[in-house]
Amino acid sequence: MYKVTLTLRNDTDEDVMCLVPKGQVFENRNVGTQRQNLAAARDYRVIIPGRSRLTLELDALCTNQTMSGPNGSPGRTTVFRIAGSFDSQQDLWNIMSSAGVP
Repeated sequence: MYKVTLTLRNDTDEDVMCLVPKGQVFENRNVGTQRQNLAAARDYRVIIPGRSRLTLELDALCTNQTMSGPNGSPGRTTVFRIAGSFDSQQDLWNIMSSAGVP
C-alpha cells in the first residue's frame, strides 16, 4: 500500500464537503518514467472549512503491475476513476489487466 498526499483548498467563505472516491486515479506527473499510477483504496469524505487548506494522506494501490513503484514521485489528480470493485492490490491488478493495461 502506498500513500498519496493531497492538499485541498477552499477559497469560499462556506465549509465545503469534498469526496475523493475509491478508485480515484492519481497519475505520475513525469509520464514515461515507468512509475506506477495510483488509485485511492477507499472513499474519503472531508469537510474543508471556509478560507482554509487541508492536507490529506490517502491510502492508495498501484494500477500498473509491470511498472516500478512510485517511490515518492510527484503526481497529479486525473478525471479517471476505477469503476470495478476491488478490495486488494491483486483485485485491482486483475481489473487493470482485464482492461489491457500492463
